[in-house]
This record gives sequence, structure tokens and C-alpha cells, in this order.
Amino acid sequence: MIENSTLEWAQQTFSHAKLGDSRRTQRLVQLASDMASNVGASIVQSCPNPASVEGAYRLIRNPDVEANAIAEAGFAATTNEAEAHDLLLALEDSTALTYTHKSLSNELGHVNSGDASSLCSAVRTTRAKGCGTNRTTAVDEGYCDSRPGE
Repeated sequence: MIENSTLEWAQQTFSHAKLGDSRRTQRLVQLASDMASNVGASIVQSCPNPASVEGAYRLIRNPDVEANAIAEAGFAATTNEAEAHDLLLALEDSTALTYTHKSLSNELGHVNSGDASSLCSAVRTTRAKGCGTNRTTAVDEGYCDSRPGE
């Protein structure tokens, strides 16, 4: 995304999403571009006008739009980008979050340490860069928690 505009990035990432209608795919590309141009902002803050906001919410609420189809488009674009490099450097960061407030540990589960009063979760982010470039090729985020049986 560093080398391309957000619209170019969104087109490369989501233009092949199979959402059942090309207008939905176009809306997804535009929404992704708007959101990438305004990182951390809400949909209302990211979209340039009320019609874009309404279109974004219609896309999100549409029962014919499946999250897996959007994710698969992103995975395929990432795979294609990664295959263009002979060598990738993967940088990983993991963070452990521990919740000790009783209401959270009761609701979310317990740490495997035997302490039934807290919950520990791990969040992992991996960023892959093509060697010899300053371009991020892939970002992978994972989440796991310590709830028993999951």
C-alpha cells in the first residue's frame, strides 16, 4: 500500500471478490479505498458523501454478501503478490492480553495456568516484505485464547 494509492490497492485486493453482482464488488473496492484513506475512522467519517455511507451500510447488511467471499479475494490477492517474490521476510509480533476483572473472566473463560480469576488471550500479527523492496506484501493477524476446548 505504500507504493500505490489506496484505490489501486483496493482494486488489486478486492476486484475479484465474488459477491454475486459486479456493483457489489465495485462498492467493496470503493469502501476499502475510502477506509484505507482514513485509517481508524468510522464508515461515516471515511465515506465522502451520504450516498457512499448508505451504499456501504447496504453492502454490509446485504444477506447475499458473504464475509468469506471478501476474505477469499484478499487471500488470493495476497498469494499472488507473495508469489512475485523469490524470498519474503516475515516479521512477527505477539502480544498477550490478560483480563483479571471478574465479569470478563466469567464471560470469556479462564487462563490455563489454573488461575480461574483471569483470561489470557494472544494476538499475533505477521507482516511479510519482499526482500529488496520497501513494500509490505502481506499482513496476517491471528487471535487465540485460552478458553478450554476451543
